[in-house]
Amino acid sequence: MKGIKSISKIIPSVKSDEGTEILIMDNKQELKKWDLLKSRGDYSFFYHITKMMSYQKNEEFGADFLKNLQILTNIIKNGKEQDAKIYIDSLKGKERKIVAADTYFTMLKVYIN
Repeated sequence: MKGIKSISKIIPSVKSDEGTEILIMDNKQELKKWDLLKSRGDYSFFYHITKMMSYQKNEEFGADFLKNLQILTNIIKNGKEQDAKIYIDSLKGKERKIVAADTYFTMLKVYIN
């Protein structure tokens, strides 16, 4: 828990409906740079997933989310953003790309800090 407190000093948080603390990662600018947020539907979906905790993403997106998480973790360890962009662009479906990119930038911010 000590690590969570130190992270929450760096990253703003809100309370979820269940009363647990959710760290807010505003990755909107990064996703816009990668042309993943273009339509109103893209933004709506993005804001929907930013309010979800990891276990909720796992429940909603299943094995794909876990697979992406593992691959993105390896990419972050190697420190190459271009590799992340190539991997995310290779995914099928706009929603999967948005979830993967948001996850990548969230993990990157936590890993760097």
